[in-house]
Amino acid sequence: MARTSRKAFTLVELAALVAAGSVAMSIAAVSVQPGFGKKKPDADQPAEKDAAQPPNLTEALAKARASARQLKDATQVRGIMQSMIIWANNNNGKFPLPSEFDTADDTVSLNGRAKDTTANILSVMIFNGSISTELCISAAEVNPNIKVDGRYEFDRPKAAIRPAAALWDPGFKADFTKDQVGNNSFAHLQPSDGRLPRWADTFSSLEPIVSNRAPEIEKVERKGDDAAGWTYEVTTAKKDSLTLQIHGAKETWEGNVGFGDGHVDFMTRIAPEGRVEDQKWLAYTTREGKKFLDTYFFDEDDDKEGSNACLGIFTTAGKSPKDFRGIWD
Repeated sequence: MARTSRKAFTLVELAALVAAGSVAMSIAAVSVQPGFGKKKPDADQPAEKDAAQPPNLTEALAKARASARQLKDATQVRGIMQSMIIWANNNNGKFPLPSEFDTADDTVSLNGRAKDTTANILSVMIFNGSISTELCISAAEVNPNIKVDGRYEFDRPKAAIRPAAALWDPGFKADFTKDQVGNNSFAHLQPSDGRLPRWADTFSSLEPIVSNRAPEIEKVERKGDDAAGWTYEVTTAKKDSLTLQIHGAKETWEGNVGFGDGHVDFMTRIAPEGRVEDQKWLAYTTREGKKFLDTYFFDEDDDKEGSNACLGIFTTAGKSPKDFRGIWD
């Protein structure tokens, strides 16, 4: 993300930089000691050209910064996840659904479950003090169209149908496509009808609820068998997706994922692998009665119940998965 001023180090970053610098200085000090790593060459023999070089401090600092961003991002995912759990504890065990509050259409004119978009869900939580606008922007964000909402209105939001009775600020946006400015970095579970049982405080360590967003997935191919385990190969729509730059190496996805029991994992695979019975990933049942592992950022069209996990940023919503439109970069 472009910045107009130099960003100061956070305490987490500073600690990481100090550690990286100490390691670099120690290695450099050892490497300059006489005879370190090799014996002195004979006078009639050429000196070795592959002598050990001191570590690249710039590279070490870059890695330290990336590690600090990943840790802070994990804290943000955990903060949103835990805020949703607290919300559920005060609302019959369910995560926020704007359609259940704005029944008089005071806030937005959308009908019923169409209100349950990413922007509205997060804005309801912000309006009620559960999370902040700053928490919604990842410390590792790379998309210049995703920025903190510095104009959020907690009282009589002008974007509402009836500002005096509004239940959130509709000016908070999640759509960052087509040069629009979005105010959110994170994906969440799609709250369509089949997934509503998961849109609740389930205490499940396998059910993903909030995460770093992923690139658009075109298809998932399965290879293997039940005995040895399956490998799931993902084809993405864009090889140069900005999303891959958040934590990954520009070719592969990595990200923080918050689960129903409140814990956060840093995952280095966008697709599952292994045997269904190992229970390291959620599984779903196909219409033919076969069980496969669930790719969390993809809606498997052979899911019998339509309840497989599907995380994204959604600009339209409704009862059915086809009512939800996801966005990617």
